[in-house]
Amino acid sequence: MSQTELLLADPRSVFPTVRAIVRAYIDNDFFGLITYGAPGSGKTRHNIKLLAQVYGVWEDARDKNGNKISIIRPEGMNWDAWKEWMKHTPEDFISMIEYAHNKGRQQILGTLDDAGIAAANYSWQQELGRAINTYANVQRRDFACLDFTTPDPRWLLGHIRNMPGGHTAKVTRTTGNRYQRDRRKATIYQGWMAPDLKKSGVKGLWVDRFSIKLPERVEAEFEPVNRKYAELAIEEVKKAYLKMKEKGKEKKAKQFREEMEIKAGITIKTDEDKTG
Repeated sequence: MSQTELLLADPRSVFPTVRAIVRAYIDNDFFGLITYGAPGSGKTRHNIKLLAQVYGVWEDARDKNGNKISIIRPEGMNWDAWKEWMKHTPEDFISMIEYAHNKGRQQILGTLDDAGIAAANYSWQQELGRAINTYANVQRRDFACLDFTTPDPRWLLGHIRNMPGGHTAKVTRTTGNRYQRDRRKATIYQGWMAPDLKKSGVKGLWVDRFSIKLPERVEAEFEPVNRKYAELAIEEVKKAYLKMKEKGKEKKAKQFREEMEIKAGITIKTDEDKTG
């Protein structure tokens, strides 16, 4: 069975999360999403594939039982969507939401990659942070979904963690098989709270299964961008660490350094390390 035939026969080949986002768009609703996982888990690549599908060319089709479904063929995937709708710094993210707002109609999906690292190094505690914090309350008018990726959801601002329509996606490997090292799953959860506000928790909704592999052209275009912003993130984290040290917050600086290394895979190297 060809890939096109598989998509026609099995609507699950389109990520369930994509269907939820598109439904929110059709209903002028909002589907908030925080995608988290360990470094190298595939958070960003899951986002690239979400964008390729939601901004692709959809077609009406029939499933094997004759029911009407919407599908997207491999040639209909928009592999350039990440260039417009995925941002890597808070500044670029704000430019993107201003651009979307000026269009005067709701867009489907926008993403801020490594949002948690930006928040964890305290760059969001200034005016920029307050702007994003305020926007989190009114984002539905411009987007059907905003997705923030992070190694740890707790690193994000409270308004983003608790945004209306909020969901989380935990990205992990699906198997330890060395021949399937590219296989991943994103498990989508939704929070709940009891009417008396005394109990809360999360419930699993569905799973997106995917490969971290991208088409060759996309891989070649994305990797230099990914390296550029990874280097920028390392520099920003280093600045935040040194600022804590300068203020005499040794314990906080040590905790920050350890947390960045364990959860974000960022090793902070300073001149004192070379001489120590």
